[in-house]
Amino acid sequence: MAYLNTGRYAEAIAALRQATEAAPRFGIPWMFLAAAYASDGRMDEARAAIRRLHDVEPNFRLKNLDDVMLGPRDEAETIKAALRMAGLPE
Repeated sequence: MAYLNTGRYAEAIAALRQATEAAPRFGIPWMFLAAAYASDGRMDEARAAIRRLHDVEPNFRLKNLDDVMLGPRDEAETIKAALRMAGLPE
């Protein structure tokens, strides 16, 4: 999260890929990976991560983000914007 929130997208992607490999059936790393890819302009990969998120959490939507986000509201809004770009439904 620190990498993602400070614009260090390559490092965020590397860490989140490790998290998805360690726990492939846990949706939250897939969500943050999608946000990192989208923030880095890698939209095809962001959309693929959203598809994987929906494989493990079929009903996950942007409205659910408030349930899983900790930290400042502006960081949550930045993540939401990236997930919108990646195609996560409201």
